[in-house]
Amino acid sequence: MKTGLVLLAAALAAFAVPAFAADSDQVLFPRDPAVNGDGSVIAFCMDGDIWIAGRDGSGVRRLTDHTAYDCSPAFSPDGRIVAFSSDREGGMDVWVVPVQGGKPRRLTWHSSADTTLGFTPFGNRVVFSSRRDTMQSRIYSVPVDGGEPTVLLDAPALEIALSKDGERMAYTTGAMSWWRRNYRGSASLDIWVKDMSQARAVKAAAWPGNDYAPMWGPAGELYFVSDSKGGVGNIWRMDPARPADAVQVTRHARHPVLTPSISSGGGFMVYACLEGGIHVLDLKTGSSSAVPLAVTTDDKESTLLRAKFESQASEAALSPDGSEVAFAVRGDIFAVPRKGGRAMRLTDTPAREKHPAWSPDGRTIYFSSDRGGGF
Repeated sequence: MKTGLVLLAAALAAFAVPAFAADSDQVLFPRDPAVNGDGSVIAFCMDGDIWIAGRDGSGVRRLTDHTAYDCSPAFSPDGRIVAFSSDREGGMDVWVVPVQGGKPRRLTWHSSADTTLGFTPFGNRVVFSSRRDTMQSRIYSVPVDGGEPTVLLDAPALEIALSKDGERMAYTTGAMSWWRRNYRGSASLDIWVKDMSQARAVKAAAWPGNDYAPMWGPAGELYFVSDSKGGVGNIWRMDPARPADAVQVTRHARHPVLTPSISSGGGFMVYACLEGGIHVLDLKTGSSSAVPLAVTTDDKESTLLRAKFESQASEAALSPDGSEVAFAVRGDIFAVPRKGGRAMRLTDTPAREKHPAWSPDGRTIYFSSDRGGGF
């Protein structure tokens, strides 16, 4: 065997990114936060489950516990039920579970993904988005007690917010992703407002950029996320009748606000951001702070995955003497004897490596990598 090649098992070891910091059990990547009616309790997605905690980060506990992926939690207006989406039965469907814990109950059955958005103002139906009937996302609702889903908004829409009195709706249209910064074009995300007594909706924001995640405030004001200033999504507030007077509420400079949720009582908002994890925004004072979340828990699954690949190899290169073959598999470089035997893993990084090439003396393998940002 050539000098400089490190022997490894033929099985490839892939390591999952931990959801907790090893030294302090601090939660690293909480997602999809939601807040209950009075703002005292938050829910969030982490490690593929739904978790509950106090607004100050105390009393963290796991609400769902399954090997499937649970996400997008939402509190009922009375705070007794949490709706969420899960693929525990194959497709991503809507489920509900008591906030105190218990066996989740399934509300939708469809091969298309159903993404939980929230509840109707009176809490008797769960609102969700889906492409079950069309190629574009539409908004549906399903009874909390079970029953047939019905179309809530018969127009293409990604998300929706219903006013507390149920007389107005705000919804998002468009085809652009939130993570594409500074996009200015026909596919940008826009917010529309519709009075239930009127036939037509009105575009609430006419400036360029992405405007999305509408939420009704306690006084009828509309909160939303916009990247129109600086290319980073932040929380804004406006009167839908005077959109030109919109006011910026948060000022994150590097990472955007993600998946915000407002309490039905209108006092607090929670959102995710890579700058500090989950944040709580006090709507009365306009101040926001990161929620310190710490969890002590056992791993639900092994963090080491061993997999044997008998295909998917690409970009093979034969050594000068013809005794070995270097190749790329799933972003890493391997070498194996030409006549068969155990493979040797030569690279093991999160980056992608490819294009192996041997030196003339067969002692070195060159390859390209994007570990520095580009190949």
